[in-house]
Amino acid sequence: MKNNALLIITTALFLSSCGGSESNSTPSPTTTINNNILPQTLNNTHLEITLNNPIDTSAQNDLPQIEETLTHYFGNGDVVYLQAAQDNDWQYRGTFLYERLNDDTAKITVAISDSTREYSLDCVFTDTSSGTCNAAIEQGMEISGEFTLSANIASQDHDFIGTVEDEQTFSSSITGIIYPYRVYLPVGYHESNKSYPILYATDGQWEFWRFSYVIETSNKEIILVAIEQGPDQRRVIDYALEGSHNYLNFLETEMLPLIESTYRVDTNNRTLEGASWGGLLVRHALSREVTIPLFKNFISIDGSYGNFTQPPIINDNSLYQSMEDTAFPTGAVLNANIYLSGATIAGNGNLVENFKTELQNRYIKELTIYHQSFNVRHEEAGRPSIKDALLKLFP
Repeated sequence: MKNNALLIITTALFLSSCGGSESNSTPSPTTTINNNILPQTLNNTHLEITLNNPIDTSAQNDLPQIEETLTHYFGNGDVVYLQAAQDNDWQYRGTFLYERLNDDTAKITVAISDSTREYSLDCVFTDTSSGTCNAAIEQGMEISGEFTLSANIASQDHDFIGTVEDEQTFSSSITGIIYPYRVYLPVGYHESNKSYPILYATDGQWEFWRFSYVIETSNKEIILVAIEQGPDQRRVIDYALEGSHNYLNFLETEMLPLIESTYRVDTNNRTLEGASWGGLLVRHALSREVTIPLFKNFISIDGSYGNFTQPPIINDNSLYQSMEDTAFPTGAVLNANIYLSGATIAGNGNLVENFKTELQNRYIKELTIYHQSFNVRHEEAGRPSIKDALLKLFP
């Protein structure tokens, strides 16, 4: 027995001497998380809370009446939108932090943009997609209830209530290209006699479903016309100089007259959107607006505002600056809005920021500039930008 005890003590001393100078420190406690219950991430999900205790509207500062449900829509990066069933037009954009605490408990901290409001949802999962949670929305005001967590559906899988007019084409005599396009008519269009704001989106091969989904789920009464690029990579020619001269002429003299003779359009409330290379088209259109007014709003999503070469295009930022020098001399007036978004992860965020600063330094009277950075990659900037742009341009 003495020999066995000596062996144990000797082994323990040997083990304690291994690992260098940190071996004598007390190890920090570790938490084992049951990955079978807690989701790894909340990206591209929505969490709907059915409340046990409705909130009295008299206690609100910047919240609507919340009686039945409160839904958090989590996008890519750290973007979250909030929506209440009683007021579908009420939607706040914010950021969130998701922390997995132990086997079944997670904490979701939400900060509302343009507000001092921040709160945490303490969620206990009973399985991978449901559980209970509570939160102190503000001092003395708490909500609690049961939640369900579901994946955000793909835009094209949405069961649209508005009208989708698909598989249309237009042959341009100016560019010589046949452009497919789709039209979305908002809920109630056929039952009304009024004219509607209209949004012309480029790169319709990608943007139609995303834009129409956001328009409908945000309860915006907007006609959408999404024009596809035509032949593969035609966008490289049409959206950048010098091809954008012809493309904007095509919009002005061919596409807009066709659409606006077919649908009831408020011609004083047109919007032009472009993403990436399409951001260059938006930039060109903005400077052209002074002499050929067509659009009230411009949306540029992570625009490619730098010098680069992609044959047959050699993009020179100084050419755009020269056009803007002519369009916006000292004291220039342009009654319009432009929304600029940038992606901060492998995107054009810095270039977009520089362009925003250039516009601000021109002191263009009556031009409202909106800018938002998103903690996403270039290819992920579309959906949060679209939703944020519509909330700002169509409040």
